[in-house]
Amino acid sequence: WGHDFRPDYKKLHELRQKFPKIPMMALTATATPRVQKDILNQLNMSRPQVFTMSFNRTNLKYSVLPKKPKKVDEDCISWIKKHYPRDSGIIYCLSRNDCDALADSLKRAGIHALSYHAGLSDGDREYVQSKWINQDGCQVICATIAFGMGIDKPDVRYVIHASLPKSMEGYYQESGRAGRDGEISHCILFYSYTDVHRIKRIISMDREGDRHAKATHFSNLHSMVHFCENVMECRRIQLLAYFGELKFNRNFCKEHPDVSCDNCAKPNQYKQRTVTDDVKKIVRFVQENCEKVGARFGKTPQQSRLTLNMLVDIFIGAKSAKIQTGMFGMGAAYSRHNADRLFKKLVLDNVLVEDLYITNNGQAVAYISAGPKAMNILSGQMEVTNRSSGLYNGYS
Repeated sequence: WGHDFRPDYKKLHELRQKFPKIPMMALTATATPRVQKDILNQLNMSRPQVFTMSFNRTNLKYSVLPKKPKKVDEDCISWIKKHYPRDSGIIYCLSRNDCDALADSLKRAGIHALSYHAGLSDGDREYVQSKWINQDGCQVICATIAFGMGIDKPDVRYVIHASLPKSMEGYYQESGRAGRDGEISHCILFYSYTDVHRIKRIISMDREGDRHAKATHFSNLHSMVHFCENVMECRRIQLLAYFGELKFNRNFCKEHPDVSCDNCAKPNQYKQRTVTDDVKKIVRFVQENCEKVGARFGKTPQQSRLTLNMLVDIFIGAKSAKIQTGMFGMGAAYSRHNADRLFKKLVLDNVLVEDLYITNNGQAVAYISAGPKAMNILSGQMEVTNRSSGLYNGYS
């Protein structure tokens, strides 16, 4: 249980009040140090014995692949046919429609697939689950996060995330349904930043969630994006560090090449550069030119609403740029790939912020404005280094 089950979760402490002498045990598969502290607080556990084991799943191979939003079906199909044409797998999707559409695509490609989500009746969900567990005409299950609790099918050779998970906890639990038999299994995550806006919209539209709960969801999402955008550090070490497991063999992937993560399998591809001077110019441009959505005192005459992609266009001097003054072409030495990664990093580090705006037809658009750490950049309190892939146009 957790804050998603509010307000019941916050009432669990009543058990301690009603049964003060009864021993109480709390069990969880995944809990960061912050979550562990929250559990102890919610259950009024003052001096508990705490038992933990390593979060490392030694037989899982983690990879984050670029997602082409309109071609993720094709990428899933080609990956499955190349690696595990006959074995069992799970593909997690963001919405019910995504599940149904992906399952149909897989079936057309000759892969036995069924969809599983909360839109199905209890009987239909049981039917799909049974066919998949028994390998009775269902090889792949395309599911929302409604699927997986209590599932212990040992021979799941791969778990694919066709869209971004909402949190590291969710990602760890969902990917962890692969390889329960100890055999090498794959955890593939197709990542596109466009999924961030979709998930932010879902969080924003949740009428039940209070402000604190929504802030927690946004924070969890940012941690997930950090994981995907970090192309330098071992995926395994990033996961374990998130859950507070800091004492871990940093050479694990090198010593076990069969399960080496994607980052460890391609070392030295990225170089670290100090880009503070460029970032100062970006921050000043954003302060002067970007209108904040919902700003109390309105915009100044020269301000307009700009998205992250628009800012990248202006920065690198693209012909499609909406504004061709000020910052235009300042980052001409950057490839689009590296400029894009720099701007995403600034959002993740709160130097810039994305404010979600829902249009009249229900589309979610994220506009950029200066973030809480912007002044730290301008005052010189904060340095920025960016990991580039040597794809700078002018220097590498």
